[in-house]
Amino acid sequence: RALFATRDEDLTEAVPRDWNLTTDRLGDRLAEALAYSGVLYLEQAQGREAVLALARSLYTEVSPRDSRLTVREWFYPFPRRFKKVCGLSWQDFVGGWSEQMQDWRREHSQLMARLEAFRGHLEVRSKGIDYSFEVPGQTPLACALVHAEVGPYDSYLQASKLVREEHFCQGSESFSLDSRYTSGERIFCALEVDVPELGCPVRLVAGRWVVP
Repeated sequence: RALFATRDEDLTEAVPRDWNLTTDRLGDRLAEALAYSGVLYLEQAQGREAVLALARSLYTEVSPRDSRLTVREWFYPFPRRFKKVCGLSWQDFVGGWSEQMQDWRREHSQLMARLEAFRGHLEVRSKGIDYSFEVPGQTPLACALVHAEVGPYDSYLQASKLVREEHFCQGSESFSLDSRYTSGERIFCALEVDVPELGCPVRLVAGRWVVP
């Protein structure tokens, strides 16, 4: 799952830093898998105690629920905490994690080649949303457009707020949804397909758009 999550782009510092947008793009299942791959690499690089120490640092500390939390993050950002607790700079960690992902990708190259055939296209228009799926194989698979109105900030979008337009797709399939959003509204849209080899829905396309 983590390899599929990073099929179209390199693993950079922006991926964990902008985690809300990463979760948007991947969905919860693949985002969790990607995060777990980072934990596995940290254990491999620095040992299990480093993983436990980081968890204790993050989850046993009582955080303020007001502006003091923001101020603390300014003066004590996560990369600084990470280096102090784990003994490895954040830049070196992400670089090593990326290299490890490439090693795993080579080990599973045949599976990844099959999964590359899953594709989607999505276009937000003033009159609606046009979208299509490319689903290889001889068996129709569950596909969906998921969408929701979002505010101006890139905060975490809960799955319970998403509206689903579900289909069963095989080969090339195209659909249109008449608009329920007005011009100027900011919306989230994603295309999902249930991939049997991964055992979960995966997002082929995802993003936040302003309706024209």
